[in-house]
Amino acid sequence: MLLLLVMLTLNLIKLFLSSGVFRTAALSHLRQFHLIHKYIFWTEAQNYCRNHYTDLVTVYNQEEAEQLIQLMTSNDSSLAWIGLKRKEHRQNLSNEDDVVAPLSPPASEYTKPNQLNEDWEWSDGGRSAYRNWFVDPSDDQPYVKLIAPGQLIALGSENQGDSLCCEDLVKIVEERKTWEQALNHCNNNYRGLLRIESEEDQRVVEQNLRCNGVPGPVWVGLRQSRVFGFWVWTNGLPLTGYWNNWEGDRQPEQPLSNHCGAMATVAGYKWSDQDCLSMFYFICEK
Repeated sequence: MLLLLVMLTLNLIKLFLSSGVFRTAALSHLRQFHLIHKYIFWTEAQNYCRNHYTDLVTVYNQEEAEQLIQLMTSNDSSLAWIGLKRKEHRQNLSNEDDVVAPLSPPASEYTKPNQLNEDWEWSDGGRSAYRNWFVDPSDDQPYVKLIAPGQLIALGSENQGDSLCCEDLVKIVEERKTWEQALNHCNNNYRGLLRIESEEDQRVVEQNLRCNGVPGPVWVGLRQSRVFGFWVWTNGLPLTGYWNNWEGDRQPEQPLSNHCGAMATVAGYKWSDQDCLSMFYFICEK
């Protein structure tokens, strides 16, 4: 009986370890990465990430790739699915003579025209030009894994393995409120009104706004001191000396400025000063 209990315990431990979930913070405080120890196909990995988090990971740069590799190697994973896949029209073509060159995506701060291999796309619609191939992929390899030291390897649809999911910690609230009402709503229901403290934070928010399509501007957690005139985030962090994305590349100043900060929801996603009593949608941190 004792031997049976020991064997049962070992099997349960083995099962737990084979399907574990490991988490680490991303470069942005608005995103987390999750390594999923489940031996599954790419399409299953995509469904799992979308059901439990946001989507499969989009890799934007070498620093982010190395962070993901560290998460993998510290948890005994040598390669894992990410969100890069061959576009459907390329997977279904049987004759290369029939290939029609696709249109280039709109330029942004993160990709420029002609910078991307247009045969590929990210699961979450991300506009990342990261293509650090280990070897050039062939046409029958539609899905991609990340391997050390931050390189990409394309594989066929019959392959299985671990997965890397991302979780975006932002919530776009489609209710029109004043800035103060938005602040109270986020404080009462989430972690607070959105703070954007880095370019990585800005990128996460842009990606969510692109997918959501809400009209702007939307309130964020910026407010101007009526006494001293400087801008601060809701956690008290001053904007001076930190990354910003003001419209016209210039911080609004008294006496002509309004006193609450908002963000555009179209190309550029610039910040602007708005009347605090205006009724806008807003973004909270989860």
